[in-house]
Amino acid sequence: MDLRPFGRTGLTVPVLGFGAGHVGDPSLDEAEVGRLLHGALDLGVTLIDTARSYGLSEERIGRHLAGRRDEFVLSTKVGYGIPGYDDWTGPVIAAGVDAALGRLRTDRIDVVHLHSCP
Repeated sequence: MDLRPFGRTGLTVPVLGFGAGHVGDPSLDEAEVGRLLHGALDLGVTLIDTARSYGLSEERIGRHLAGRRDEFVLSTKVGYGIPGYDDWTGPVIAAGVDAALGRLRTDRIDVVHLHSCP
């Protein structure tokens, strides 16, 4: 897989990323989701993009790929929809990152997007 620098971040990403919205579908078989996520990494697709609004996506990525965390660049989205916080504020962004870290079973998120899709 061809790799490219990701702006001036110091990250290197493949030309093809994995949009993980579809793995959030609760009707998908859990074992199949695991095979899909591991298969993507095995093929060199090492940029994975997810969001809380993608159903079970963050939880499944955490469950299946926590042991391979150093092998991929992880992107997610935050900014709205947390009870007790005003949307699009610093506190909701911080709370969203903290919650995503837990769901993703990781200590870091490489790219965080301010998302506007509730």
